[in-house]
Amino acid sequence: NATIMSTCTMSWMESARALGHLMRRFPSDKATGGGAGHNYQHMYHRYLAPLVRRKCRGESDEQRTLRIFEIGLGCGVSWGAAGGSVAIWKALPPPRVRLELHVMEYDAACARRWVSAQATGSAVMAVDWRPGPDRPRLDVVIHTGDQNSTTDLTRVYVESGGRPFDAVIDDGSHLNAHQIRTLEHALAHSPQWVAQPGVYIVEDIQSACRTWRANEGDRQRSRYVDGTPGCMLTRSGQPTIYSRLVEWQILLLGAGAKAARLPFPGVHHIAIFEQAAALEVT
Repeated sequence: NATIMSTCTMSWMESARALGHLMRRFPSDKATGGGAGHNYQHMYHRYLAPLVRRKCRGESDEQRTLRIFEIGLGCGVSWGAAGGSVAIWKALPPPRVRLELHVMEYDAACARRWVSAQATGSAVMAVDWRPGPDRPRLDVVIHTGDQNSTTDLTRVYVESGGRPFDAVIDDGSHLNAHQIRTLEHALAHSPQWVAQPGVYIVEDIQSACRTWRANEGDRQRSRYVDGTPGCMLTRSGQPTIYSRLVEWQILLLGAGAKAARLPFPGVHHIAIFEQAAALEVT
């Protein structure tokens, strides 16, 4: 009804520009633009605005719970500060929507320090998290592990409740092999990590075309993402995340087959944005 719709409207939902304004309030590079920043507000507005509106219209507490999983707390980055994305996601839900945010971080020591620095009860390590109706409306759970380890990914999914997420976001190491393995693990295997409808987002896919130090906690010892100008192969000759995205798009075209094929169950749409990709699950 009109009352619910009015309580489900947030200013950031009006436009990508409004979402970008909100994102720039926090220490994150998701909407800072320029040479070192991004313009992800266009992508996130397209998927998150309708998702949050739909959640807000839910009748039960479960239907009004927004589950987001992000890889990368922001430890060791050369810009901003750890937890910048967390602050953005916490600012999105209207009062009727409960946020359950799970974040996986490679640097365990940094993750624990960050949780300890937060206000009591505003964030917890996964070992201390207990799901249930008594949890806060903005529920932030920090997991530790290696996104290139299927063992760690499986453990974290179980720790997070073993239920699909409305949105999964890879803002982790940015190593091409890690981006590919994490995506395939989340979408190709059962249980699939993304709810229907939902979205899987890979940030920083320019890792296919450029190189910089990967975000692995200790930046002095971390590897390089090793993209090349051709964008299809890394310096070691391995497929890049962009080359795999193109392969999956070709399946959707039906090239060489009588009909289009889905690269992953429910994935009918793969969109390329500025330095990011979104795979929509319906």
